[in-house]
Amino acid sequence: MTEYELIDAINGTADLLTTSFSLYVTFTTAYLICAYMVGSSLNRSQCFVITVLYGASAGITTLAMLSIGARILDLYSTLKLTNPARLGPIHDWIYVEISAISIVGIFASFKFMWDLRHPKAE
Repeated sequence: MTEYELIDAINGTADLLTTSFSLYVTFTTAYLICAYMVGSSLNRSQCFVITVLYGASAGITTLAMLSIGARILDLYSTLKLTNPARLGPIHDWIYVEISAISIVGIFASFKFMWDLRHPKAE
């Protein structure tokens, strides 16, 4: 690949990473709004279905972020070999950090739903 093609591939792949993160934020926001608005009035099976769908959707987008981030790093490494003088520093593990934060967000959302469905008696 030429240098231009590598840069274009990196930019296109970075757009996919941004899209995956946007989907994660959308799924999480929808789950939290649903939990807040109707979480305590859902029966057990409804809560199970919503939680499983959210966990699967957010989990898949988190795995996609890991995969896409690894692809960006691979393309960047190839570009670095092509012309090392043109490139600035890149934070190699940013996609892993974003994915780790996403995983924490998934479990925090589950905890939020749990707390709404099981209020503490005061």
